[in-house]
Amino acid sequence: MGNPITCQSCGERIDRDELILRGLSHCFSCGEKLEASLINELKLSDLDVPLNPPPRESRIEIIEADNNRLMISLPAGGKRSRSLGCFAVIWSLISGAVFVFFSFMGLNDPDFPPAVILIPGLFLLIGLVITVIWIRLRFTRGYLFLEPGRAVMQTILFNRKKNSEIVLNDSSRAELVTSYTENDLPVYRVELQGVGKSLSFGTAWERDAKDWYVETLNSFLAWHYRDSSAAHARAGDYDPDRPAENSLTPACPACARKTRLVAADGSWLSTGRCQCEQCGSWLVVEAGEITEATPVRMVAPDELSADSIFRLKHPGVDEWLLSVDIRSSKDSSFGGGCLLVFGIFWESFVIVWTWGVSQAPGLFKYGMLLFSLPFHAIGIGLLAVASYVLFGRFQLLLSRQESWGRWSLGPVRYTRRFRAEAVTEIKLVRGALLNSGKNRTQKDRDSSQSEEFSCILMAAGKTIPVTHGNSSEESRLAAGLVRYCLNDLGIRLQDD
Repeated sequence: MGNPITCQSCGERIDRDELILRGLSHCFSCGEKLEASLINELKLSDLDVPLNPPPRESRIEIIEADNNRLMISLPAGGKRSRSLGCFAVIWSLISGAVFVFFSFMGLNDPDFPPAVILIPGLFLLIGLVITVIWIRLRFTRGYLFLEPGRAVMQTILFNRKKNSEIVLNDSSRAELVTSYTENDLPVYRVELQGVGKSLSFGTAWERDAKDWYVETLNSFLAWHYRDSSAAHARAGDYDPDRPAENSLTPACPACARKTRLVAADGSWLSTGRCQCEQCGSWLVVEAGEITEATPVRMVAPDELSADSIFRLKHPGVDEWLLSVDIRSSKDSSFGGGCLLVFGIFWESFVIVWTWGVSQAPGLFKYGMLLFSLPFHAIGIGLLAVASYVLFGRFQLLLSRQESWGRWSLGPVRYTRRFRAEAVTEIKLVRGALLNSGKNRTQKDRDSSQSEEFSCILMAAGKTIPVTHGNSSEESRLAAGLVRYCLNDLGIRLQDD
């Protein structure tokens, strides 16, 4: 039996060639359907086109694959759509309740001004629009069919199908395009450019799934148009006349030195992964800009200065405790102060407005008091975040027995626990929780060199922010300290 695979249910070893020959996707022994990742690898294994299988947790399925035809599923929205759905439901329920109450008042009180009903009605309409957008992101699925010369995308929403077709030529390629911004960070979609038209999809997916689609589509096109320009290289976007500065030679977030964004074949990289030529850190590139970096340098405790915002202690055997003084960061202090002032003005206005409507006669005041509740929640949330930034503390405990990240504000604490052995990555992610934009021109803010990066720890799917609004230099230092602690515990990361 050559090149076998193992059934995830019964452990039976199955011959790949026999599965492909018989066109089956289940185990011969137990009849259990094989994992989608195994089937994807099977369908791509004998192709001449250099295609990698999709990420294991992406829910992407290869429906059909040969050298001239490629059919891939487009799964429904993932985790990114959940927050929008929660927001849409809460917004719609609150505004809907107020709208029903006001409508009841208008029907039973002849002196009630009908125009007042329009206020919660407008908020309800906004909530319904957001809900529709969320439904489309969450439940739209489909298929993408690709062959030389054309691409067809079929989208399915509650059994309603829609087909879109574009013509492809040697200048067609896939790339990541900004759909919208969230917390000052761009959220990308995949866009396949054709002749005069394009196909767009994948806004709600995780980034690794989007990167895979861009890489796969460009690899398929590059193989069929391999005699044309090198612009269709697997991960990139080569242009020999393009300048070697700006987005092509940004500052590496892990070492702060200039690096070139080039793929393994030497072409300029617009989307994908590469290594910094200075420090060897892994970089993630989206639309020509570095969005993530995985530093490889370790920072020992004796490298910390006396005025550092970090304190690294060794409280026990095989145990490290990292404390971060958030308020020492200039950007955090400035941002927290601005947020505190804004929160005080917001909540003061809402309190005065609430007191005013409470003096109104009849049932009108109860409806307005109900209407003011979400605005109070926003004001209290702003004050809570500002207080944490100015007076809070973050601690990270790394140990073989117990590990956690803890955010505290006085006696109030929130702890997220994880296993140190489950840590998969320490990375720098573009964007800070509270980032001061003072003394920066628009040109500087648009440049990747001036963007701040936060340090993030990933452990078994859990995200632990280690820095919150700190500078990129402080985030680099935090990443090096955490890597040192893990290395001292004998834990090796995936990129080691």
